[in-house]
Amino acid sequence: MAFLGKRRYSKFHNQKTEYPVGSGVVYDSKLEASRAMALDLLLAAGQIAGWRRGRDWLLFNAPHPRKPRKRLKRVYRPDFEVWTALDQSDLWVEDTKGVLTPVFRLKADLFLIVHPAVRLKVITKDGAETWL
Repeated sequence: MAFLGKRRYSKFHNQKTEYPVGSGVVYDSKLEASRAMALDLLLAAGQIAGWRRGRDWLLFNAPHPRKPRKRLKRVYRPDFEVWTALDQSDLWVEDTKGVLTPVFRLKADLFLIVHPAVRLKVITKDGAETWL
């Protein structure tokens, strides 16, 4: 893993990290990059069938209450999508978190309500893995 640029810290002191080195793929934190490395190892060991960076999952798309021509659209983008079957029938999403914020908890709750068939796994900086 390569650390990019000057040490500029965000609100939660995460540091953008490139993995694999020289690939140009940049993750938002060292924790996220280390999880990508762990997923590559699980893939090589045959424990998972595949993984990819997370895409947007729609939480709701409703008319705006005061602006009739606009819509309120909210999405949740997990860090990773992982599956164990080649047809992606056993799919779950993963998020790496240094801090579990109230906004994340709200989005996670909405995600589980809107997409009940998809499991959500949270990996914290102390290495704990929790299924929500």
